[in-house]
Amino acid sequence: MEANDWVMKGKTMNYWQYPPQLPTQEEVEAFEDGLVETIPAKLLELYDRKEAVADLVQRKADKAHDLDKRSKIFATALLAEEYREVKIIEKWIKYWLFIQRMIEKRTDPLVEVDLTELDIAQAKAHPFEQIFSNPILKKNRKYQIGLCPFHLEKTPSFTIYLETNSGYCFGCHWSGDTISFRQDKDHLTFKNAVRSLI
Repeated sequence: MEANDWVMKGKTMNYWQYPPQLPTQEEVEAFEDGLVETIPAKLLELYDRKEAVADLVQRKADKAHDLDKRSKIFATALLAEEYREVKIIEKWIKYWLFIQRMIEKRTDPLVEVDLTELDIAQAKAHPFEQIFSNPILKKNRKYQIGLCPFHLEKTPSFTIYLETNSGYCFGCHWSGDTISFRQDKDHLTFKNAVRSLI
């Protein structure tokens, strides 16, 4: 991989292409300086693009609702293709966040003087439903279901399991505990996510 490859990935994006295979730790270390500059800008661009496309798809879906049956089928097919771009952007976001975490783990180890195992345990024990900002639409003693914050949906598919204090989305297949939820939703480092939960 050439040094310019990282720059090109950071500046020119084909939103219809899936991300390449994740780099090795050695590749990340070799291009760390460029990546540290590229990743925040790339993530900002991706979040903006995802929001714009999702908003456009939602507006078109609202208009398609009033069409006749034949036109609605055609419009739904077109919307599915446009929504595919949102899914690919989400994969790119995960790609860049993963690389960012590789850099942070190398330069900012998880166990520091000011972050103890007790802190991590307390953060994992923080009630999941308290940090889940979307409305809970279905409840019982074992789980709660709401709209997933990681992708557009009309039918709730994000499930919070109260016994394990974890979450899983049956739509985008996100899964994790309170720390990883806070990291992915609020774009925080591991250390900052733990601190926000204790």
